[in-house]
Amino acid sequence: MHSNEYSESNWENQISLFLDNQLSMDEKNNFIQDVQSNPVMQKALKNEQKFREVLKHGIVRPECSLDFEEKLKEKIGV
Repeated sequence: MHSNEYSESNWENQISLFLDNQLSMDEKNNFIQDVQSNPVMQKALKNEQKFREVLKHGIVRPECSLDFEEKLKEKIGV
């Protein structure tokens, strides 16, 4: 499939598959060629990469104390 055959929802699906390493080698090569020749797909790919980076590194998860963990384990019998 080439870029002029992609619908917007299919772009999103292909981008997700690409970033999740779920495409075959041929599909991956075709996707890369399509992205290189389509500025809209380039922007969509960059946006998804940035979004995933924020999710991966930009969100600080609260941590609980060891005391809380121990009390919780005692209550549930672990």
